[in-house]
Amino acid sequence: MQNLDFHKKSSYVYYLVEFINESRRSILGTLKIVYFLSIGLSLIQVTTLYATGQVMLLLSEFPTGAFADSFGRKKSIIFSFLLLTISFTLTFFTTNYYWLIALNSLTMLGWTFQSGTHDAWIIDTLGLGKQPDLNGNDINERSRTNIFSTRFIVGKIGWVIGGIVGSIIAYFNIQFIWLALALFNLIGFLLLLKYMEERGFTPERFSFKKMFHEIKKQSKDAIVYSYKHNILSVLLLIILFKGFPLSLFEVSWPIFFKDILNIPVYYFGIIVSVSTFFAVFGAYISKKMSYRKGIPAALFLFYLIFVISALGLGIASLVSVAIGAFCFFQVGEGGTRPVGQSALHKYIPSNQRASILSLRSMLSGGGSMLGYLVAEPIISFFGPQHSMFVVALMILVIGGVHATTLKKPES
Repeated sequence: MQNLDFHKKSSYVYYLVEFINESRRSILGTLKIVYFLSIGLSLIQVTTLYATGQVMLLLSEFPTGAFADSFGRKKSIIFSFLLLTISFTLTFFTTNYYWLIALNSLTMLGWTFQSGTHDAWIIDTLGLGKQPDLNGNDINERSRTNIFSTRFIVGKIGWVIGGIVGSIIAYFNIQFIWLALALFNLIGFLLLLKYMEERGFTPERFSFKKMFHEIKKQSKDAIVYSYKHNILSVLLLIILFKGFPLSLFEVSWPIFFKDILNIPVYYFGIIVSVSTFFAVFGAYISKKMSYRKGIPAALFLFYLIFVISALGLGIASLVSVAIGAFCFFQVGEGGTRPVGQSALHKYIPSNQRASILSLRSMLSGGGSMLGYLVAEPIISFFGPQHSMFVVALMILVIGGVHATTLKKPES
C-alpha cells in the first residue's frame, strides 16, 4: 500500500472505511433486533432503545461534524473507530436494559464522529468538490458519482461478509456478534492510524475554548446556508423523511421473516448476502443511467423499484416470493443511494462539507427516531408484513419529490 500514489491510497482507505461500516450494518441490521428480543426485551423496549440512540445522534451530530471541520477529519474518523470498538466490546458483557441503552448511545456517539466526515475527507482530499467548466457544467460530477458507486459496491462486499459472519455466529451463539463487531472496528482503527492521510485541509491547534467557538460558528453557518439554498434545503428534508420508512422496514422484515414465514434466524445473513448482489447491480445500472439520462431519471426509476418491491413484500405468502421482493428492495437502495449522494455533494461548499453532512446525518437520525417510535404501533396495527404498504407509500412520495427537485435550476 505504501507504493501506491496518494490518490489510490486515499481511495482505498475510503473504501476500507465503507467496507467495515457495511459489515457492521449487515450484522446489526440482520440480527440486532432478533438478539434483543431473544434476551427478553419487548418490541416496545427495543424500539425505545433504538430511538434513544437516535436522540444521541441528534445531539452530537453537529458538534462532532464541526469538530471535524475545525480540527481534522482524520482525527475524528479514527476516534470514531475507537469508540465503536469500546461500545461493542462492553455490549457483549451485559444484558441489563439500561446499560444497553447507554452503550447503544455510545455507539451512536462514536458513529457521529465519522458520519459525513469520511465523505468530506475524501471529497476535499481528492479535490472533487463542485468545479464548473466554461459552460457551467460540473466537471467533477462524474468522478464523484464513480467514487460513490465504487464505495457502494465495496460496501456491499462488506455487507456480504458481514451477513456470512452473522449467520455463522447466529448458528452457534448470537451473543458473539458484539465481539465480531468490536474486532472489525479494532482492525479499522489500527489500519487508519497507519495509512490515513489528510490533504486539502489544515487543522488548527486544539483548544477547548476555540473548539466550542468553532462548533457554534460552523453549526450556525451550515444551518443558514442549507436553509437559504433552494435545492439543498429540500434534499435535506428528503433525507429526514426517508429515514422514517427505512427504519420501519428495518424493524418489520426480520419479524415478518421469523414469525410469519418461519425462516430460521441463521439464514438471515445468507439472505442478506444474496440480496447484496442485487444492490450492486442496481448501483451499476443507476450509475450508467445517470451518465446517459441524468441523475433525476435514474432516481425516479429506482425509487419505483423500491415501491414495487415493498408492495411485493406486503402481499407475499410464499418464502420464495418474499425473498425475491426483499432482493429487489436492495436493487432500489443500490440504485438511489450513490447517485443521490453525488447530487447532494454538488450543492455543498468545501469549508462546510462535514458540518452540512452532519446535518444530513442528524436529519436522517431524526427520521429514523420517528420511524422507530411509531414502528411498534404500526406493526401492532397492520402486522409486520402489511406494514410494508406504509413503507411503499412513503417511498413513492419521497422519490417523486427527490427526482423533481434535482431538475430545478440552482438559485
